[in-house]
Amino acid sequence: MDNRHKQLAQELDRLVDEGSDIYLAIEVLHRDQKLLEDVEKALASKEQPKKGKSPKGDLGKAGGGHAVFQRILKEKDFRASYQRWYSEALRVVEQLLPDRYDEFREHYRLAKKPKSLEVTTYTISDFIHGTLVPRENIDQGTSRSIAISRIKDQANILASARPRLHSILANIEGALEAALLDDELTAAAGLLEAKHLRSAGVVAGVVLERHLKTVAENHAVKLGRKKAQIGSLNDALKEARIFDNPRWREVQRLGDIRNLCAHDGEREPKPEEVRELIESTERIIKTVF
Repeated sequence: MDNRHKQLAQELDRLVDEGSDIYLAIEVLHRDQKLLEDVEKALASKEQPKKGKSPKGDLGKAGGGHAVFQRILKEKDFRASYQRWYSEALRVVEQLLPDRYDEFREHYRLAKKPKSLEVTTYTISDFIHGTLVPRENIDQGTSRSIAISRIKDQANILASARPRLHSILANIEGALEAALLDDELTAAAGLLEAKHLRSAGVVAGVVLERHLKTVAENHAVKLGRKKAQIGSLNDALKEARIFDNPRWREVQRLGDIRNLCAHDGEREPKPEEVRELIESTERIIKTVF
């Protein structure tokens, strides 16, 4: 995993931990006063409560330098911390887990206002606003339990991205790269139509070279000290048996057309050659991975 992926993984872990801090702090704030005092003393002394006196379950895991947890206990209010966390976490879910975006958001507020509030339609937003529903037995304790459960679910949705973060990012990067290559090939086709043959061939050659480099990286094919160019990449992929002989010969020819376009002094490239380079490159980037 490269540094960028590591940084994203660390940010994701931080958000998951902060989500846990928030629901744990809510629980501590609304438990008995003695528990709150014990936790505050432990945080003040930078120690966990003594063995045998620590709260059971998740509460015993909180603190320990968790800034959000400590801030909520200090302010005696979770709302500002939650709103900051939710805004940041929502963007992350939208990018990494778009299939769960609506689910994450509806834990905070339903897309459509319900006809009536009950346990299944009561959300975190209702708890933040202090809404109680006596006729549905949603009192302070029940509303708190519902909110804690929903925040736990939000944290768990975030956590579900962690095991497949690499593949998620690879898919995102792959889609962005494919869109970029398509745009550049469209530009090359435009240059061909305008009869700028050499420029069109060079742009298409850059697209082909970049895609071959991605294919080599996907298959862990090493070039050693050779520079990553169409010829060296093509040879390395053939030696690794990623390319068969027909594919290798095709890419070799495309590399020759690209070189013809890039170097003055040789004959002028023909329009049909440049068109072949563009169309074959488009086919390769869509079929060779």
